[in-house]
Amino acid sequence: MVDGAFEVTLSWSDPGDPSITGYQILRRDPGVDAAGQFHVIEDDTASADTSYVDDTVVAERTYVYRIQARNDHGLSVRSRYRRIDVPALPPQAEPTSTTSPELKATLRQLPPSSSSATDQECRDKMDTGVAVKCISGSYSVTTYGHDGVVWVDFEEWVNTQTGILNWSVVINTYTFRNNWRDAVTGIEVPTEGEHENSLSIRYTYPGQDSCAPVVGAVNNQGEVTRWDWRCVQPSGVVLDSTESVNAYPSTSAPVGPPPAPRDIRATLMQAPTGSPSGPGDTLTQAQLDNTVEATATEHTIKIVFLQYLRDDNPFGVIGLTTISHY
Repeated sequence: MVDGAFEVTLSWSDPGDPSITGYQILRRDPGVDAAGQFHVIEDDTASADTSYVDDTVVAERTYVYRIQARNDHGLSVRSRYRRIDVPALPPQAEPTSTTSPELKATLRQLPPSSSSATDQECRDKMDTGVAVKCISGSYSVTTYGHDGVVWVDFEEWVNTQTGILNWSVVINTYTFRNNWRDAVTGIEVPTEGEHENSLSIRYTYPGQDSCAPVVGAVNNQGEVTRWDWRCVQPSGVVLDSTESVNAYPSTSAPVGPPPAPRDIRATLMQAPTGSPSGPGDTLTQAQLDNTVEATATEHTIKIVFLQYLRDDNPFGVIGLTTISHY
């Protein structure tokens, strides 16, 4: 024991896997180590015993611990972290102990990638300038790195699950446009329907495919008494691309941030007035020519999902996070 006063006893629940041959013990000193940096203080306990004594701690220091189970295939995902604040050296100090979180991880072939598995780790990175923003959700911690890379880590959620066989990270990229204005006068061009009613959209994209007749009203006999024009909303969200990454066994994934909002120029068509006579009506040439040159701001976002296979359920999906430009 350093200082002759303190030691930290880690203990954890038995994962119940007979293939475990030992555990790796990792420790971080936030006062010395970089954010998210852990050091191996015991590479292999060479025992399935679920406890470990660290007798190298120093008074008035903070330590963060994590553990990984080991078998012939390699290491499991890391446990949740456990933080210990060692007090000042008292005249007669008693040993200090803590219990690490329950280790429920299934053994993997390789250790996971390193990223911010917890909100505290992400905020530690902000303190040192490595990260510029942290977002914690129900299933993930999202770290916006100073280097322009966004890390999405779902290790804490994985550690609460059992029976998961595999997983993939799915990244959907969407764009939407707003702030539409006349390119000549700068006057606002209303592209959204009143009260979110698509039937009252006043401007749309040009072309026959942008507007179509829909049933507007029926009588008690079920007969159509009015037809309306329904047009595409230029401000609507559009799915641009989908990317699927087989991240298993890693519990984190890097995501390139979306580009900055940009100004775009486009031709808009005034939505037709009046009512079509039936489902076969099409726009007249005069309606198609009723256009205006407009500008808008185009935004891009990425929505990240986790698809997983479980031994008792073939397929599952959870939403991890939404990433915007930063």
